[in-house]
Order: sequence, then structure tokens, then C-alpha cells
Amino acid sequence: MKSYKYLFILILFTGIMACSNQTKRTEGEARDFLQSLEKEVMPVYARWNASYFTATASGKDEDYNRVSDNELAYSKILADRVKFEKIKNYLKNPAIKDSLLRRELLVWHNNMIKYQVDTAKLKKLIDAQVAVEKK
Repeated sequence: MKSYKYLFILILFTGIMACSNQTKRTEGEARDFLQSLEKEVMPVYARWNASYFTATASGKDEDYNRVSDNELAYSKILADRVKFEKIKNYLKNPAIKDSLLRRELLVWHNNMIKYQVDTAKLKKLIDAQVAVEKK
């Protein structure tokens, strides 16, 4: 009977360790994914903001066209359905326990959800937005 107790404790301990390793692995994958997404988005976002500053300072049409192009490039990254689905799956995954990581995933999800539309409609919307800002 005593050996069964030890066997039960050993199995329980092994199960807990396996769950812990799964959590660490999943959280690590999510962090790596978010870092790669950030590395992809930040240069485009910086270019978009710099072009917007230039356009508002100069008022030239070609500068506003650059704003439109840069905003479209930014939007295309955030409109990527594969990346969006990956973020949604990480959010649904109960293995991710880290509250800061969950919050980061939620922020990215909320930023990306508004871009999950047809790219032609998105282009029209961006062009209309830039046309209004020109005035």
C-alpha cells in the first residue's frame, strides 16, 4: 500500500511538471511571435508617422500620397488574417498564465481587429481619410 502512495505522488508530480513545461513553452512561443510582429510593425509605423508629420508641415500632395502608402503598408501587416488568428488562439489558450503576456496579446488583438476587412475597402477608407486631412 505504501508503494502505491509513492507511485501516486510520483505520477502527480510528473503531471504537474509536464503542465508547467507546456505553459512555459506556449508562453515562450507567444512572446517570440509578438516580438517578431513588433519588429515587423515598428519600422512601418515610424515611417508612416514621419511621412504624416512631413505632409502636415508641407501640405504637398505627394507627401500626402506617401502618408497614404505608408498607412496602407501598416494596415496590411495588421490585416494579416494568419497573424490575427494566431493571436486569437494564444488568447484562447489556457496554458498562457502570465497576465502581462495576456494583456499584450489583448492589446494586439484589439489593434488588429479593426483591420480585418477587405483590403480594397481599407484602401478606399485610407484614401478618403487622407483626402479629408489635406483640407
